[in-house]
Amino acid sequence: MITVELPDGPFFRGQTLKGSVHFSSSPPRIAKQAIVMLHRYEAHPHRSRRSSYKPKPFTEIFYRAENVEITPSGRTIKFQYTIPEDAPFTFDSGPLKISWHILALLKFGRIPFGTVEQLRKSTSYILRHLRNSVFKEFAVLPHILKAGSSLPVEIPLPVCKRYSVLSAKYRSFHSWRYTWLLHKTSHVQMLLRKSHSSTLLRGSQYVDTRSRDLNFPGDEISGTLYFAKEFKDVDLNIYLVFLSKPQYFDTTEEEQLIAHTQGTFSRGSSFSFSFDIPVAGYPTFQTKSSRIWWVVRVVVSSPFRFTKVVEQEIPVQPLIF
Repeated sequence: MITVELPDGPFFRGQTLKGSVHFSSSPPRIAKQAIVMLHRYEAHPHRSRRSSYKPKPFTEIFYRAENVEITPSGRTIKFQYTIPEDAPFTFDSGPLKISWHILALLKFGRIPFGTVEQLRKSTSYILRHLRNSVFKEFAVLPHILKAGSSLPVEIPLPVCKRYSVLSAKYRSFHSWRYTWLLHKTSHVQMLLRKSHSSTLLRGSQYVDTRSRDLNFPGDEISGTLYFAKEFKDVDLNIYLVFLSKPQYFDTTEEEQLIAHTQGTFSRGSSFSFSFDIPVAGYPTFQTKSSRIWWVVRVVVSSPFRFTKVVEQEIPVQPLIF
């Protein structure tokens, strides 16, 4: 029997994870191999036909021994691991999933792996075929906890819409996507600036933890559009878009309408708007095989005319406690 004990999560990047694994057996048995390890995997469940790309998992072995006697009273293995501040965090959009686990196993028969590298490559085999194994998942937040800091009372938990495999493109439909270069315009300029910083509860006081020069979840952003030519009788839609893109795969989008108006915009006129970066939003992040980011998208459309589109990325920083 194998049990994995972890504190209540989720956990911050920068936080030290402490836990234990208890092995027991009745009657007593000799395990040819006993292993406790951390496992982080970046998976692309809906792999493109264009590529057989498979990201390599990351592992950290806490305990590994051979010919271990497992008794009814059992053996307890304690471990700890400080999650790097720049580590990938738990994420699941459907096309892209990043997950963290503690893996514990006992092998009583023939050992299918001998070296650490073979063990790392055999993780999927372990999950499918070994009965004496436990794979316990835990969540890692994109927020960062600095050494010596206390945990905040309220933790904004990021959320992500998980797209169905039936959604072919995993993104909002716009006809202008297929002729993108024809729709980009230099006649609409966009200026974005932070107008308000929200605060988070730490202990019994509200404390602003952020710089005025950076964007964070919960911040209010003000924007202004400047028109360099006349746009007559048009629909103006402004979206806040959250995007994720695994390498070699289509981009996933989560599009939120933040402003809509109709009318004529003369040359030299402007239009102002504002929006909040969601408190439960993810920061901008990139690995060797994936990227997630935010953009503000402006779509100017009218019947029988080319739709004009302007986009500007908003770098969003992780919350730091």
